[in-house]
Formats: sequence, structure tokens, C-alpha cells
Amino acid sequence: MDYGNEWQKLTNTVIQRVKKALLTPAFIFNFIGVIVICGSMGVWLPYYMNISKTMFRPEAFFTYGISILATVIAEMFLREDDENPKSLKMLFLLIIAISITCLFLDLIRNLKVTWLGITGVSFVLMTWFILNANDDKYDDKQSPNNSLGGNMTSPMDLPGAGLK
Repeated sequence: MDYGNEWQKLTNTVIQRVKKALLTPAFIFNFIGVIVICGSMGVWLPYYMNISKTMFRPEAFFTYGISILATVIAEMFLREDDENPKSLKMLFLLIIAISITCLFLDLIRNLKVTWLGITGVSFVLMTWFILNANDDKYDDKQSPNNSLGGNMTSPMDLPGAGLK
């Protein structure tokens, strides 16, 4: 078996997914709006509401990271096997293990977020991004079954005699 070829396949898969994600506005809007801004409200909202004196608390980073990780794990195992090669799934599991370790160490060792918490959340977001980047639900294709879908047909091309 050519293991160099396996590494090349994994690298190409990740690069292809990132390129597709960056070229799909719906995916980017969902990632930034839902996952980053709304998902992280527990991290920054208490500070702006004067509930907390610190913006980035380790327990908030920990719960944010774990909740996003839960969606990553669920999504990873709900997908078809041919869509996520084994090497990509194992890479995700490695990143998940590193993320949990970083987030947990940051939580138990500090009263403020350190590079461990930032690394953990960054890895979590990167994993979500790469896993979901290949999902067709973000493509701008119209379905003929929805109210806006299908091809536009000129009224002149429609059958019928019209009103009499």
C-alpha cells in the first residue's frame, strides 16, 4: 500500500472541501452567523450585559466548544460512509480529542482563557467547517418541487387558449 498516496488523498479532500466552502455564500453565512456569532453568545453576551467583568471566561469557552463538538460528532456519524473517507473521520477524531483536552485543561487550570482555550475552540470551528463544507444543502440549486424552483417558462410557451 502506498501510504504517501493516502496522505495526498486526505490533503486533497480537505483542500477541496475548504475551496467549496469558501465559494458557497450560504455556507459562509451559516458558519459566521449561526455557528460563530449566535453559537458563541454565551461567551460574549454576559460581558456586554454587565453580567460578567470578563468577556472570555474558560467555562463559557468550554461549553461553547463542547456544544459545537457534539454537532460535529453527530453530523460525522449520520453521514454516508462514502462521503467521509475513514482517514478524514480519524483526522476529525484526533482534532476532537485535542480540542477536548485543550478546553478541559483551560477550564481546570485558569480563571481566564489562555491559548489552550483559544486553540480548542479554533480546532472545533475548523472541524465543523471542514466536515460541513461538502454538504449539498448549501448549494444554490433550485428544486422543481419548491415554490421558487424549476426553470422559468415564458407565458407564451404555455399550452392553452387563454381567457375567452
